[in-house]
Amino acid sequence: MRTESLAFISMAVAVLAFNALGATLGQKIGNRPMTAAGLVVMAAGFGVLAIVSPADGFVVPATALVLIGAGSGLAMPAATGALMGEVPAEQAGVGSALNDTIQQAGAALGVAVLGSVLAAGYPDGMPESASDQARRSIADALVHH
Repeated sequence: MRTESLAFISMAVAVLAFNALGATLGQKIGNRPMTAAGLVVMAAGFGVLAIVSPADGFVVPATALVLIGAGSGLAMPAATGALMGEVPAEQAGVGSALNDTIQQAGAALGVAVLGSVLAAGYPDGMPESASDQARRSIADALVHH
């Protein structure tokens, strides 16, 4: 395991830690404000991630991932609660299935779009000294590094 991947542990722990808090606060202040607050925290995490440089080491990306995880933990239970709160009790199974389908489709579409954008911009981000193999593929760049 590469040490860079350890930063994702901080995000997973934050999601778990803030999930219960998001559910509890959603009941107290309302699901919609809690969802909005979680999304703001996530946006702050993405903002920090956008300014990361190689010299920052582990702390800055880990902080960004903690913010993203915390925001997700705050927003997701409240968003699910808001959705399920609008579904009649006799349709709860359909509402839950729809929620799961939307989450899965959104994640798959997000990965596909982001992957396409990054793949399209990858060759332009390579230094002039990079080999042709490395310019064609990230995997080739890592193998020939």
